[in-house]
Amino acid sequence: METESPIVKVIGIGELGCKALAQLWGSGWDNVDFITLGETPESELKGVFQVADMAIILTDVQNPQAAEVAKCAKDMNVLTIVMVVGEEVPKALVDASDTVIELHFNGCEDEHHAVVSLAAGVWNVMEILSDKALISIAYCDLKKLLSNVGVATMTLGRGYGVNATLKALESAVETIKKNTVLSKATSVLMYITGSGDNIKVMDVGCASAYLCEKVHPDANVFWGVTEEETMDDRVDVTLIASGFVV
Repeated sequence: METESPIVKVIGIGELGCKALAQLWGSGWDNVDFITLGETPESELKGVFQVADMAIILTDVQNPQAAEVAKCAKDMNVLTIVMVVGEEVPKALVDASDTVIELHFNGCEDEHHAVVSLAAGVWNVMEILSDKALISIAYCDLKKLLSNVGVATMTLGRGYGVNATLKALESAVETIKKNTVLSKATSVLMYITGSGDNIKVMDVGCASAYLCEKVHPDANVFWGVTEEETMDDRVDVTLIASGFVV
């Protein structure tokens, strides 16, 4: 099933995933359901996924249930995204899902920050698809970026003042480079959020040119922009990279 505005199921598995899910209650997104696995027997998940375009699974990377739930969703042609923080991703989890997104946000090391990072990962994806964006990312483009790509990576960069957009992107790029080789990424999404003064055409153009220099020469680069006047001189850049060539 696929619609212009995707139907999304966000599923918390285990203590870490359920705590992250709790931070998202009342977020106000359309067509998004939050499900705690402990409250939904696995035998009922097929019914859940029958009315879904995308599933986002929040979990401890070592939780064995995650692969089972991911496989159930993917087998029903649901775009299946698993979000994890840190540690090496098990092959079984990668094989069961479309993509496993490793979140690399500052301060992910302890449980509290891991919970916050998982919640922020969902928030970023949903904002990317939001219709409030000046330049939005279509669901079909997000699907191209994250379908059957194995392990992907997501990070957030922040910049202030003059050239804030470029500074934010540089920060995001440096974080990703600490954990993977960005020049091997064949699909990249850049999502910019800031006030009107900091996200003009020239700012976005400079950031796009910089990013294209850092990724694989044949990479597909998607980007979107949201204006948020309350951010003053701050700009945030969410970066998702996938399709890493060997």
